[in-house]
Amino acid sequence: LTCQVKTRRRRTPRTRPKRTTRKHRPELTARSTARSQMIKKQMIRKLMTSHPTLGSLLMIRRMAAEQTAEGILKMRRNKADYVNFGGAGDDEDPYANDEETYKDHFRKTFITQDKGKKEQVTLYTLHDMMIPAGRTAKLVRVPDPFAEDFRVSEPLDKLKFIEPTPVIILAGAMTERAGKVLAGVARAAFRAGAVIIDSGIGSGIEKFCMRKNVPLIGVCPESEISYPVNSSNKKENELTNGHTHFFLIGSDENNKKYKWGEEAQLKAEIAKRISKGRSKYGSSYVCKIVVVVVGDNPKCIEDLVQASENQFPIIALEGSQM
Repeated sequence: LTCQVKTRRRRTPRTRPKRTTRKHRPELTARSTARSQMIKKQMIRKLMTSHPTLGSLLMIRRMAAEQTAEGILKMRRNKADYVNFGGAGDDEDPYANDEETYKDHFRKTFITQDKGKKEQVTLYTLHDMMIPAGRTAKLVRVPDPFAEDFRVSEPLDKLKFIEPTPVIILAGAMTERAGKVLAGVARAAFRAGAVIIDSGIGSGIEKFCMRKNVPLIGVCPESEISYPVNSSNKKENELTNGHTHFFLIGSDENNKKYKWGEEAQLKAEIAKRISKGRSKYGSSYVCKIVVVVVGDNPKCIEDLVQASENQFPIIALEGSQM
């Protein structure tokens, strides 16, 4: 018996033409962007005819956003040419011998005005601080942190610290220290999802926190620090880039001045509030708080006192002066 076996021919797959996406054709992206901008302008014009107040507000908001974007691009382009706040060289700095005038000009130029209610001005104010040639940080100015009506939970709620988060407090970190030690602290905070609280001035941990996107909060008296200047000669008590938030206690305008060590209580309150968190239904657990003693200066004794009173674990680094 003979069988006839039919052999099937393999069909050649049909080659479909490649779809032209926006990645392959950048002109599509530009065209869609221009079209969306045109649609937004038409909607604003219709709103201005039907609802003049709402339309004018949207137009003002759009103009302000465009001016802000142009200012940021201009600042990035001129970052390499920027010398210092005065716009002159180090030898011709007009604010070299006048710290109070420099602080006043810095507040008016790089710190936004408070947008909150007038009732909150006496307790705290919220700002955005643009660090020259650096990132924008959230700034909280507290004239009197020991006032009876002041609650640290109010500004932290507005800064979106809601979930319970571990906290690492750096005690005495006020000078440039070996990078390996502080890199390990930043790495541990990144793996644990923790927040780091320090004195707000240069300690060497800022660059490691920027690489890992670790929140870094600086708490310090306003009378003991100086605002940042983009120059080669940096001051020891200068606020540094890399901090995501700043809490400044006291006010030069109201003659309320505090010294180093008096901010330790506010540090502990911020750490306790962040570790507890604040959710809609209430947090059922509390995260850990650890105090790492760098001990570069004897001004961190108050941090250790607050740690012992609140029963925070203390880790002393090897080679610390304390």
